[in-house]
Formats: sequence, structure tokens, C-alpha cells
Amino acid sequence: MSNHEVLVVVPDAELQRSVAFALEAEGLNVVVASQLSDWNVCRALCSAACSVVDECAIAERKDDFQRLLERRLPVVLLVDAPKDVPADLELRSVVKPLLGRQLVDAVVRSLPAVGARPAIT
Repeated sequence: MSNHEVLVVVPDAELQRSVAFALEAEGLNVVVASQLSDWNVCRALCSAACSVVDECAIAERKDDFQRLLERRLPVVLLVDAPKDVPADLELRSVVKPLLGRQLVDAVVRSLPAVGARPAIT
């Protein structure tokens, strides 16, 4: 598909492996972390084109999630139940369990055109 890097923040190890495998199978480079405060997240924010975040990773870390949103990085949020998402956010939600291509399709729709990613300020 491309050499886009996707940041995956999922606390559950089994779900994290599943998400990473699905995205790597599509040719995406994946950086994984269990929490938004992990070092991998800080490093990946500079180069990631998109992030996949499990709502469990933000339950008690809403400030970290807000900082992620402020980076204007498109986010695919993995949720247990459908959620209303404010239209002004670059956020898509995918309901767990992950079935079929829902996750991959949401990530692909979130990726910018090659070379079109705005600079991080």
C-alpha cells in the first residue's frame, strides 16, 4: 500500500497484536504502544500519518488523548459501542470486535495523500 507509519495504542496485548498484524498485512509500518504516555508514542508522533487508539487507553488519560488530538493527527478510535464524534475532529470510530476490513478501511481513509501531511508545529 505505502510506507505510511501508523501509531497503534492498545493496552490489551492480544488486541494490539491483532491490530498491528492487520495493518502490517496491508503494507503499513506500525509502531505499537500500550499507553499514550509510552516513549514509542512520543517518537511516533513525529512521523506517524495516522493513529489507532483503543478507548481503554484513554479512559484515565484524557489529557494525553487531548494532546494527541492537538497534533492534528488523524485518529481511528476503537470503541466498545458506537459513539458520536464531533465533526471538527479528525477522528473515526470502529466498534470492537474488529470484523472484516472495518479497521483497515478506516485507517486507509484517514491517511493523507503521499507527501500531503501537514508539518507538525
